[in-house]
Amino acid sequence: MADRAGVHLHDGGAGLATSVLTVATATYSGGVCGTYGTPTVITGTPAQSGPPATCWRYQLTGTDIVGNASVLTTTVRRP
Repeated sequence: MADRAGVHLHDGGAGLATSVLTVATATYSGGVCGTYGTPTVITGTPAQSGPPATCWRYQLTGTDIVGNASVLTTTVRRP
């Protein structure tokens, strides 16, 4: 299985059982993201815009049927 960015999440022996996408926000100032708040689970399509001076940290966690987990994290900054 591959997402649009070409990241492959596949374990030939176990298979992907669950995936969870979360986002946490922080203020952006002086080229640095501040302290992130508590992550919330995203259902549906994530927002495509947001307020200026904000950082968003997205985490996708995939877990296979035997309990192995992998986490992908990316940060989006809007000055």
